[in-house]
Amino acid sequence: MKRITLTLLVLATILALGVIPAAAQSGSFQAYTVQRGDTLSNIAARHCTSAHEVYALNQSVIGPNPNAIFPGMVLNVPNRCGGGQQPWPPTGGGVFDRGPSWHAQGPVNGNIYTVVPGDTMFSVSARFGLTVQQLAAANGIRTPWWIFPGQRLVIPGLGSVIPVPPIYPPVQPPVCPPDRPNPCPTPTTQPCQPPCVWPTPQPCPSPQPCPSPSPAPAPFVTITVPTSGAVLSNTFEVRGMGGGLFEGNVVVRAFDNNGVKLAEQATIVQSSSAGTGGSGPWSVMLIVNTPPGTPGRITAGSPGTPNVAEASVNVVYGTAPSEVKNFPPGTCQFQARPNSQFSNTPGGATVGTFVGGTRLYQSTQSTKVNGVAWYRFELDPGSGDAPNWAPLASIAAYTQGCVW
Repeated sequence: MKRITLTLLVLATILALGVIPAAAQSGSFQAYTVQRGDTLSNIAARHCTSAHEVYALNQSVIGPNPNAIFPGMVLNVPNRCGGGQQPWPPTGGGVFDRGPSWHAQGPVNGNIYTVVPGDTMFSVSARFGLTVQQLAAANGIRTPWWIFPGQRLVIPGLGSVIPVPPIYPPVQPPVCPPDRPNPCPTPTTQPCQPPCVWPTPQPCPSPQPCPSPSPAPAPFVTITVPTSGAVLSNTFEVRGMGGGLFEGNVVVRAFDNNGVKLAEQATIVQSSSAGTGGSGPWSVMLIVNTPPGTPGRITAGSPGTPNVAEASVNVVYGTAPSEVKNFPPGTCQFQARPNSQFSNTPGGATVGTFVGGTRLYQSTQSTKVNGVAWYRFELDPGSGDAPNWAPLASIAAYTQGCVW
């Protein structure tokens, strides 16, 4: 009876002091508080176990993402380092893979380990339960500390790879500075982390998509002066607008009706952003030497790529100022002969026929080609269509203001 009483007294004393025999500590489990910078891999490495086993024991606490751990989280971790036990989990030959850890995060294929940036021989050796000397000897490395990304190392005795949890992007806890009550300081394109606890939490702003880049401006060229059908002297100005052109360049050319080039002049769009596709006005002066009344056309476009942006107008060259008469608006009106013809340039080819009736056409300009008077008019005033020209032979009657 005295022996039983003494045994119970010793056991009660041990329990009261919270002392556990060393044999009970071997391979035991312990509560571990996660520190800043911890991952399941380096926690497992410090306790001679694997990230897979730590995650399996704490999945209800961690959740579906093995990397979603935060400082202050308490995990139940098996300690496989005590009591003289072999590293865990054991494999044939005493070689095993604890899984990725600090400075040993490369992939394993069979018994081949591939070095990644940041790896060291010490950490790679410790990951597989080897010494630096053993790993260096197995791979013929004379200077063990010199390894490089992409290098393939043979892990002697490693027969199979122990499954580890999938690698997820590390989840960082939110940072809440004491002087800002909003746990999400600025809107980002990534979802916000779980908010910090504040007396009056502020909602996180919704992620905003990145703005789409502005499309490049479409190239264009227009001719505003002269207008279509204009009668020009031998020296004349050509003006217009352009944009979206390579370095803002514009080339203006004058042709006759047979396609013969009479003059050419290059210019640049007048804009501070013309070199990057900006738009603005342009102008040139051209000189042509042709007989009076020569019909033709003027073109303007981007050099070398006329089909990208080009404009043209039909004109008449070489008319002396004395052979052109301008009429004030409303002073010259004429009535056309039924079924008579008109052209788009003085002396040019027929493009249409007048219908019968008593309609009066307004004319603002007249010119003589080979001694024949032609009158400029619009079939549909205000429509923006190019004007036309009627020869005197197509006019049945006109007002006094049309007289030369």
